[in-house]
Amino acid sequence: MNYAPILIATLNRYKHFKNCVESLLSNENADKTHLYIAFDAPLKKGHKEGYFKIKNYLENIYGFKELTIIKRKYNFGAFNNIKSAMSKIFKTYDRVIVSEDDNLFSKNFLNFVNEGLYKYEHKNEIFAICGYNYPISIPKDYNDEIYIWKGFSAWGFGVWRKKFEKVNFSIEEIRDYLKRPSNIKELNKYARHYLTGLLLSLMTKEIHGDVFLSMFLIKNNMYSVFPIVSKVRNMGHDGSGLHCKVTNEYSNQIIDDGNSNSLFPDYILPDASIERVLRKHFNIFSKRKFNKFVFRNIIMSLWALLKN
Repeated sequence: MNYAPILIATLNRYKHFKNCVESLLSNENADKTHLYIAFDAPLKKGHKEGYFKIKNYLENIYGFKELTIIKRKYNFGAFNNIKSAMSKIFKTYDRVIVSEDDNLFSKNFLNFVNEGLYKYEHKNEIFAICGYNYPISIPKDYNDEIYIWKGFSAWGFGVWRKKFEKVNFSIEEIRDYLKRPSNIKELNKYARHYLTGLLLSLMTKEIHGDVFLSMFLIKNNMYSVFPIVSKVRNMGHDGSGLHCKVTNEYSNQIIDDGNSNSLFPDYILPDASIERVLRKHFNIFSKRKFNKFVFRNIIMSLWALLKN
């Protein structure tokens, strides 16, 4: 099998980064995997202690097929650090597995993503292989080990160069898409937080990768593949992460024990019952506990931005 390289983006979260790397080393075929580290530069004084701990640790990473460190001379920011590193990797490889530094992986994560990338490379409707699955209850009558959905999770995903390079990450893409009410209706069919995230991108001029790519999938009738049992546990909701509220909902999530081999069927269709479960999971009013009055005023204010 052609093992995809894996990219980890990091800056100063030393403990998270070290645990992330060590969980990858426990994977079968880590020794056949080229590891790239996109090492961002400190933005402020508070970043420096963790930054230098990571810098020293990088010299002691062994066990992968190859190690390449992409060290930034100035702060790129999380999104640009990953995107720029992916562009560099795509000059050599036709696929990549990507993670931020706050994930822990089951022992079969690399096999799962690599097998998915091999199986669905020529399926035009499949955009990415995601190793994470949300903390949801899968319907009892669902029998496959994976499902497909017009959504995206950056917590450990694999993607092909030829598909990823079709994405135009721009604020204008969001603005143009949201000008059609039918598109907003389509967004809300899958998850109500998509609209909020896209409108916030318009306000802040900052791209949020997960939400933007979910919009791209809906717009282009494409899907991500997700495992029924998550291969990833996220540890970043401890106050150290960007855009992450403090909660133990994800750090306590049960993940695959690593002893199973997932089956990727030749043909798989979206499942309406799983879509309903996911829609409920992402319901802004119940899950995020937004005040309806406040939320409505945010939407009205941002809608004015959209019209400009």
